[in-house]
Amino acid sequence: MLAFFLEEMREWRQRRMRKTILACAIPIALVAACSVLQPLLLALAVTLMFLALGWTEGNRYQTPTSSRRLLLAFPISSARIAGGKALASLAIWAFVALALSPPFALSAVAWGLSLKAASACLLAWLLCYFAALCIGLFSSLIFTRSEGLLGVSILFAWLVSSLALKFLAPSNPFVEVWDVMKDEGGAGIFIGMAADAIASAAFLAASGLALSRLRTQRNG
Repeated sequence: MLAFFLEEMREWRQRRMRKTILACAIPIALVAACSVLQPLLLALAVTLMFLALGWTEGNRYQTPTSSRRLLLAFPISSARIAGGKALASLAIWAFVALALSPPFALSAVAWGLSLKAASACLLAWLLCYFAALCIGLFSSLIFTRSEGLLGVSILFAWLVSSLALKFLAPSNPFVEVWDVMKDEGGAGIFIGMAADAIASAAFLAASGLALSRLRTQRNG
């Protein structure tokens, strides 16, 4: 698992780190400038950015990419590859979050955002990123010829259904961030976050099983 984690981080650092940081930092800086560091607008923009980043990181195993070939051929079990992928994704999230922290920190200071609200936002961002990544990974392994479109449908269904159905609303990252910033929602916010974490773990486990099946077919 550690070996796959290190390989993922090496590949990200060499090929995608600079592009990722720029693609995330530029729009967030623009939103910060246009909104005069308004924390709610900035927080919603960061939520959207982390959803997109998670999806991109998870869905880059489409055929016939070198990333997919590495995933299929790496000499450890599928379960350990899934664990290594999860660790690498969390490290990437932490790096990007640190790189984007100055605008949000300035916003928190300028508008008097509490440490509790800022911490809850960070947790919501982490979970929405990880959920999008796990859905993207699952999509790239199960729907190999869809170029991620069916996986996007899963992600879209999650966000729309949680807006349409009140009892699912706490699981929507935009609702979570909105409630945190408005000091609403109470414990329901964290119940929704827990549901996101469980669903992400389920998609990650399903991805491990799908990878195991693909490797069996490839070697059989």
